[in-house]
Amino acid sequence: MGRRRLVPLGGLVLALLARPSATAAQQASINASAQVSIIALSIAGTQDLDFGTVASGTPVTIDPRISVSAGRFQINGFPFAQFQLTFTLPAVLQRFPGPATMPISFGATSACGRPTNVQATCGYFNPANPFLGRIRLAFPPNNNYFVWVGATVSPGVAQASGVYQGAITATVAYTGN
Repeated sequence: MGRRRLVPLGGLVLALLARPSATAAQQASINASAQVSIIALSIAGTQDLDFGTVASGTPVTIDPRISVSAGRFQINGFPFAQFQLTFTLPAVLQRFPGPATMPISFGATSACGRPTNVQATCGYFNPANPFLGRIRLAFPPNNNYFVWVGATVSPGVAQASGVYQGAITATVAYTGN
């Protein structure tokens, strides 16, 4: 009889020894790393939007894709980084000196952009809306993006003569994508 009792106890002892212990925790680790780019994001206005001489009562439109008078911005940054471009656009041009103004308007095709400096094949966009683009996938100094801006001025029939001006301000920031 004694032997029969030892066999089940022996099996129970082996089962307890073979069961994993709750205190036997395991660990692993990984490294976190980041490479900092020394390529800063920058933007420069490289050409003014120039309507030239306009006649009273006659609206004039500058097409950013085809006109040599279109304004131009150049963006430089980290290759293939995505950026967001926003504009602050004037509603009127102001005559200096004097209080006279002339309406200026921007629409769905008043701006266009592309990663290379080829104006004739740039893609249209509305400068009143935020625009997402990517810096050209190239080493400096070719890590850029070009934007051309046009608009329509609408001088009144009794528009005072003089030079009218207004600022078109572009702001660019990385999106992190």
